[in-house]
Amino acid sequence: MITIKKYFTTTQLKMIALALMFLDHIYEFFAYTGSAPVLLTMLGRLSLPLFIFCTAEGFYYTHDRKKYILRLFAFYLLMEALRYYLMFAFPRPDGFVIQNNIFGSILLTVLSVYCIDQIKAHKKEIRHLLSYSILLITIIPLTLFAEGGWFYIFLGIMLYYTRQSRPAQAACFVALCLMVWANDESIRWMMTFAVFFIILYNGKKGEGYKYFFYIFYPAHIALLYVLSVMLYAR
Repeated sequence: MITIKKYFTTTQLKMIALALMFLDHIYEFFAYTGSAPVLLTMLGRLSLPLFIFCTAEGFYYTHDRKKYILRLFAFYLLMEALRYYLMFAFPRPDGFVIQNNIFGSILLTVLSVYCIDQIKAHKKEIRHLLSYSILLITIIPLTLFAEGGWFYIFLGIMLYYTRQSRPAQAACFVALCLMVWANDESIRWMMTFAVFFIILYNGKKGEGYKYFFYIFYPAHIALLYVLSVMLYAR
């Protein structure tokens, strides 16, 4: 029987995802120059699946789910305000629109899982069953407007409910990616390679850096966008 050594904690996977995301956004904001290699965005396809995977793991262990959801909602609103402010205060001559807000995708993922768990826990209580069923149904159309669309929310739900078996989780991840993107002409099929990081996950949280992602995400979007505007004007 082959034993695979597990290397990565949740924190390490988040840092890897951050680095890949940064590369992807360099391509996104500077593609107009013709100098940003497409390899940057190809590698970047792995970032959001890794973030969703870490979200599924983290949400399972979080002690206060409502507080976690409210924090995500707050940062989602802040990111929305920031991106509109940036585009209003520093419009790029080519009309570039900032569409990045990963907080929305993560928020809808955990909200969906929370509703499903509540429905399962209170399936004999009509009031709770109806309330969370209605909320879950309301979430469905919102997934179309999240960064990456419905796929990542569905992926997060799948990763959450298969987490007790890592082989099954990895198999479902690959199957879902190939089923959706196998015939896609874009490079989104690259996200399938994130499965190797999932396989090498050791199930541990790792060091803290609790708020690093919340700060880094809007900061790097603002920095890259403003730099792209300055470079465009030269």
